[in-house]
Amino acid sequence: MSEELLLNWYSISINAEKGITTGQFRAGTEPMQVASGEYGDFTIHYEALPSKDLQNLIPD
Repeated sequence: MSEELLLNWYSISINAEKGITTGQFRAGTEPMQVASGEYGDFTIHYEALPSKDLQNLIPD
């Protein structure tokens, strides 16, 4: 999977979401997590790899 294909797929999949920049990799240092529950009592179901590692995982 190329970087271009991955970023294009990402742009298409969340096109309607407000406040999310598409067409580029995450750049922040905060973890990207999928969670459910209420504030103070939530369960993390998934935590993505750190953004600093993403570019190295995509083959040229």
